[in-house]
Parts: sequence; C-alpha cells; structure tokens
Amino acid sequence: MMFNESWYKVGNVLANFAFVSIPEETFIVMFTLILLKRFEDIKVDRLMEEEISGYKEYSKIFLMQDIKKVVFMVVFSAAISNILHLFKIDSTLTLLSGYLCVALSMLLLYKNYFKAIKVFVYTACSILIFMLIEFSYLPLLISATGKSITDISNNSWLTFLCALPERIVEYSILAYALMKKASFSQLRLARVIFNRRFITGAFFATIITNIIFLLVMGKLIGFDGILNELSFAVQSVVVIMVLVFPIVNIAIFILTIYHIFNKEEHDRYVIQENIESFIYDMKIFAENGNYTKVNELINEMEADILNLYDISNNNKGVA
Repeated sequence: MMFNESWYKVGNVLANFAFVSIPEETFIVMFTLILLKRFEDIKVDRLMEEEISGYKEYSKIFLMQDIKKVVFMVVFSAAISNILHLFKIDSTLTLLSGYLCVALSMLLLYKNYFKAIKVFVYTACSILIFMLIEFSYLPLLISATGKSITDISNNSWLTFLCALPERIVEYSILAYALMKKASFSQLRLARVIFNRRFITGAFFATIITNIIFLLVMGKLIGFDGILNELSFAVQSVVVIMVLVFPIVNIAIFILTIYHIFNKEEHDRYVIQENIESFIYDMKIFAENGNYTKVNELINEMEADILNLYDISNNNKGVA
C-alpha cells in the first residue's frame, strides 16, 4: 500500500512538472525575453538572405542557441519549484525562488547581452502578468467547484485542468507579442523607465508591491476562504477590484512618468527653437554691425544651452 502511494506521489510530481510547471515557466521566460527584445533580430528577411552571405545560417544558429538557453531556464526553474512544492515550502518562497532562478540563469546565459536591472525588472513584470491572469478566474473557479487550493495543488491533473484557461490566455499573449515583436522596439516606455535610476527603482518597487499584494489576496481568498460565505456576485466584484488595483496603480505610475518625460521633451524642443532663432538673429545683427545685440543674444543662448545640458544630464541613467 505504501509502495503504491509512493509511486502515486512520484507520478503526481512528474505530471505536475511536465504539464503545469513547464508551461508556466515557459511563459515567464519567453515573455521576459520578448520584453528584453531578444527575438527581434531572429526573423530572416528574404532580401537580406540574398544580399548577405551566411545570414540565414547565422540566424539558425542564433535561434538554436536561444532554444537551448530557454529550455535550460525553464527546466531549471520548474525543477526547483517542484522540489520546493514537494517539501511543502511556502508558496511565497516558491515564487521568489522561481523568480530568482529565471533572473539569475538569464543573467548567466545572456551576461553579454542584458543588464541586470532590466532582467530583474522585466522578470518581475512577467510574473506580475502571470499572476494577474491566474487571479482573473481562479478564485471564482475555486468558489464554483467547492475545491480548495490545497485540493487542487495536490492533484497534478486537476491543477492542469484548472490552469487551461490561464494557459490559453498566456500563450495567446505570447504569440501576439512574438508576431508584433518589431513594434515593441519602437515603444518609448522602456527608455523612459530605464532612463533614470530613481524611476527604475520606483517602477521595480511598484511591480514587487503589486506581486506581494496579489500573493496576500491569493492566500486570503484561496487558502483562508474569506469570500466563501459571500454570494458569487460579491465574490466577482471583490476579485475584479483586486485585479483592477495593480493595473490602475501601474497605469498611474506610467502616465506620471510620461507626463514628466513629455514635459522635458517639450522644454528641450522650446530651447532648441530658441537657439535656432538666436542664431538667425545673430546673423542679421552681425551683418548690420550691431555687435552689442549679438553679445546679448550670445548670453541668452548660453543660458538656454545650460538648461538644455541640465535636461540631458538629468536623463543620464542605467539604460
């Protein structure tokens, strides 16, 4: 009897590793790499194939190297998560371990490509998106089925079935992101966020805070069952409010950053316009021999150049 139970546990762990953890970690790793713009240069252009000898072969090697690295990161992180789950380690520590496994292995494998701060921030973003998708339906599913998180997590096949809606959404996002990879490089968001250390740190802190918030709410709803006595409608409202909170505060943060950035861009544009105007006026005054006015314009232009330097100096960061 004990022998059969042991084999059941082994089978359950292996099934959880293959059908639950691997897909989860694949999404997190791949989405992080997309945010880091790793796959933007893989697509082979036919015209480029004809014009540049060996480009196609290089692209194949490039892609194969990435596949190997992705497989390693996914398997490594999934294995660690399952080992911790097997020893009934707290889910928060398991999530933290998975985060560190992905981020550190990515830094190790791509040490010549990515900066550490970007890897840690983008990995956190991927995990937050993963958690938002999971939280969007899982509490209501638990309520509707009457199962607890413990019941689900202890049965790999039940976990797999419950995770199917999540996987569909995740891989739809992944497919869309891969198809639209060229447009990601044109977004100014990353440049704005990583332009200053303070903004980078604040954004990272915001992401981590939201992850902690979702973890706490997940435990309260999933494990403690604080919504069990409420009607399904009330539960739905609470879940929606929990989901909206991270989205809203991140949106406010990003909009604030854009406001600051656009204001600086406008100030820079005005200064550049003034300098061009000064140069034009100086030419006119110099032709007329009015050098006193030229000197006045030079002084004004120097002040604008200093202001322009201050704006540029403020924008120096870790990007």
